[in-house]
Amino acid sequence: DDYVRSDWLGKQFEFMTKNKDVAFCGSRFEELLNGSLCPQSYPFLEMDQEIRDNLCHMNIVPHSFVIFRKALFLKVGGYDPKLVIAHDYDLWIRLLEQGKGHNWDGSLGVVRIHESSTSKKKERTMIREVFIVQWRAYRKLGGSFWKMVGSLSKRALAWLVSPVIRSYFRANIRKSGGGSF
Repeated sequence: DDYVRSDWLGKQFEFMTKNKDVAFCGSRFEELLNGSLCPQSYPFLEMDQEIRDNLCHMNIVPHSFVIFRKALFLKVGGYDPKLVIAHDYDLWIRLLEQGKGHNWDGSLGVVRIHESSTSKKKERTMIREVFIVQWRAYRKLGGSFWKMVGSLSKRALAWLVSPVIRSYFRANIRKSGGGSF
């Protein structure tokens, strides 16, 4: 239910054509929440090293707006069929073993935020999978151990509280412009 802007593919294709060492390219995006467009709710990181350093504590590559090199996708074995929600997050880590990552510095799409999304319906599965993928990202790419521990601690807490309480905190954090829960 996310959507891309009409110039999305052209801009990213041109970038990938000029940058042969880049394995995948995402972009900035906006969020559609309760009928209003808002800037993305987590930090935008553009360059390869920033992406590598931060994947151990958050997925900063928006799946809906990514293009990647097919040959590298096939080389790393594609999406992991054992992962239901975090398959994209895991893919970025494996693609970064083959080349660079990049996020286009321009909003090329819109993510719809709503309670009936797959990630909300399967939130406990997502929390479990992100535990696995963040640890894998830290082992393969490095980054801040303490940021990873902080992120995993929040996810452990989210695992323990009910979906109603998680939704309450998430809504209030968004209103205040804070991070994610």
